[in-house]
Amino acid sequence: MTRILALAAAKCDLYQEEELHFRLIQHLKEEMNHDTMLVKDMKNLGIKLEDFPEKVETRNFYHSLFYMIETYGPYSLMGYFLPQEGLACLKLPPIYKLINEKYGPKSCFFYLNQSQYFSFSNLLTPHSVIQTFIF
Repeated sequence: MTRILALAAAKCDLYQEEELHFRLIQHLKEEMNHDTMLVKDMKNLGIKLEDFPEKVETRNFYHSLFYMIETYGPYSLMGYFLPQEGLACLKLPPIYKLINEKYGPKSCFFYLNQSQYFSFSNLLTPHSVIQTFIF
């Protein structure tokens, strides 16, 4: 995700999209270390990342994000972030609760982190993705 955000930030127009550029950089900083959180959770569950080879569909998905940014610009990410963050508001808290009950808090730190961040109040603040893309 950090590379996608970095590309989108780099593609912002110097004069007309400065606010978006800095918001994407901020979002990039927020995404840092998410991969290590997931790997640590997986280790605590007794599984490895290597147990899950990348699927063609996954590769095609992120390649399409790079294509959209390169072809249509950074605002094309709106179609990705808005549904993703809205869905996270609805589904992450119950997923966290289930994983925590079954496997304990050491196995779901990533979900805890994300479920605390994603809420409809965060989604609708000036610092949210929605506000970034609308204004």
